[in-house]
Amino acid sequence: MNTMEIKSNLTTQELLIVNSEFEKRKKSMAIAYILCVFLGLVGAHRFYTGNVGSAIAMLVCFVGACFIELIAGLILPIIGFFFGVIFFSPLFIWFIIDLVWLHGRVNEINIGIEKEILQHVYNQRAQMM
Repeated sequence: MNTMEIKSNLTTQELLIVNSEFEKRKKSMAIAYILCVFLGLVGAHRFYTGNVGSAIAMLVCFVGACFIELIAGLILPIIGFFFGVIFFSPLFIWFIIDLVWLHGRVNEINIGIEKEILQHVYNQRAQMM
């Protein structure tokens, strides 16, 4: 059953329960974008949206790029600058892609949460009958 069919079969009380539970569990678009803008290079927004594997990859890439730039910068500052550009450019591109991708991902997560709650309430009702 799709969400509209389930919703049309629920009582007002059940819909209030679904709405209340959804408001507690949904992912905030604002929080996702704040995390992306301020901590995007370390993958904080990906941790928030449940993409832990790629979040860890972003974090490791960021730490690695910082370490390489620091070491190269200690040897010769101009080399550190160029290494920084080389190693941070892919992270910056990844960050830009995530700015576009994030809205759809948060919506997808929230739709899944709503479906899960609706199915749970519908199943509870079926058990009571």
